[in-house]
Amino acid sequence: MVISILKNVSMLMLLAFFTSPVVSRSSGAGHCMSASSYTHGKECAPGDGGYSINIEWGELSSGAMLTVAGVEPFKGVLIYTSIGRFEEPLPEMLHFKDCPDRLPHQTVTHNSPVSKSSVGLSLLLPEDLSVLEEFTVNVVVLKDYDTWFWLNATLQEHPHPYL
Repeated sequence: MVISILKNVSMLMLLAFFTSPVVSRSSGAGHCMSASSYTHGKECAPGDGGYSINIEWGELSSGAMLTVAGVEPFKGVLIYTSIGRFEEPLPEMLHFKDCPDRLPHQTVTHNSPVSKSSVGLSLLLPEDLSVLEEFTVNVVVLKDYDTWFWLNATLQEHPHPYL
């Protein structure tokens, strides 16, 4: 009888564990690449969801202003670059994220789930602009816990005026 009760309690605990709702990470991305089905329960939504990346290149090799915006507010963001680094200070709604496969200050994420209509930050470029051929900015925009979009920008889409 005791064994039967323990089995039933164990089964109820397992059922509760696997059916309980998942809580969002409100203080930033818990990953360094995407909001995969493992962390958010769903795959990336198709298309861009009305979100975009705008890059305004600065004078010579000084850098660029990068803006992520959309037609609807979003809760979270993960932004990372292959070349250069994001400049301090960051906007209050963002913080740097340490990622093992990237240099310091190449990845940023949100601080809270407060709705954002846009995010802007400065990107500093290396002195050797020839490496810009490899330039990519990747952005994961989290509209809400279940809906996220993957965006990227390359040098071909946003040509640098001094190259």
